[in-house]
Amino acid sequence: MGVVPYIARGEGPPVVLIHGLGGFKEAWGALPGALAAAGRRVHAVDLPGSGAAPRPRRGTVSSRGHARGLAPWIDDLGPVGIVAHSLGAQVALMLAAERPGGVSSLALLAPVVVPGVRRVPRSVTDLLSVPVAGPLLAHAAIAPARRRHERCRASILGAAGDPSRLRPGSREALLLEEAAARLRHADLRAMTTWASSGLRAGALPAAATVTTPTLVVVGERDRLTPPADIDRLARVLGGPRILRLPGVGHFPHIEACGPTLDAVVAHIGASVDREPAA
Repeated sequence: MGVVPYIARGEGPPVVLIHGLGGFKEAWGALPGALAAAGRRVHAVDLPGSGAAPRPRRGTVSSRGHARGLAPWIDDLGPVGIVAHSLGAQVALMLAAERPGGVSSLALLAPVVVPGVRRVPRSVTDLLSVPVAGPLLAHAAIAPARRRHERCRASILGAAGDPSRLRPGSREALLLEEAAARLRHADLRAMTTWASSGLRAGALPAAATVTTPTLVVVGERDRLTPPADIDRLARVLGGPRILRLPGVGHFPHIEACGPTLDAVVAHIGASVDREPAA
């Protein structure tokens, strides 16, 4: 992975923020400030193929590849708390599984970690789960659509539980607009490759070995993380704390900023009083 592109703020024990598919290091809204105000040193990263990170080499774009790339940097930081969103939760779980002494706490926001493959694909997400040809078919389906800003905007806002709840001109609304704008110029090959491998493999084997204290935050209207998937993850993790947010979709830190930030700050902050798992 080389040098990890990141932005940092605050002082204190380190926290690393790992974005999901189509994410970027500036996309966390008020969360970095809240963690910094609580006495944490916050590092928000760009994964390869996203934000300011360089175009990745072929064969390295997967949750496992991202975890391997981040691992030396995480080790240099010392024991860290990790907050991860969507597919980034797979990266976080793999890091926690492979270096339990280096990860003091996990907060997984709308985690996409349970594999799911339909026999008959009905959407681009289903196509991404198809082995071998899936990424190519999804790439062909997405490429024309993202040439138009309104299509990108509809794709991003469609993942929210109720976009009308976002106040026009607010930081949260502007972040989703920026995500839509960036989608038009994102590394589509890297996105489809990561999504395809992540949706097919999931991260339940890694989750089964994680002993790190974990918080899961999920919106009850999140179509990408259905209740059955969250229940399955909870069983594998052995009873994490779960915060379920009514009316919220795939962006709990944006759509329900207050309760999400309160829960994450409390959970990550509590790790200061714990010893990392041996």
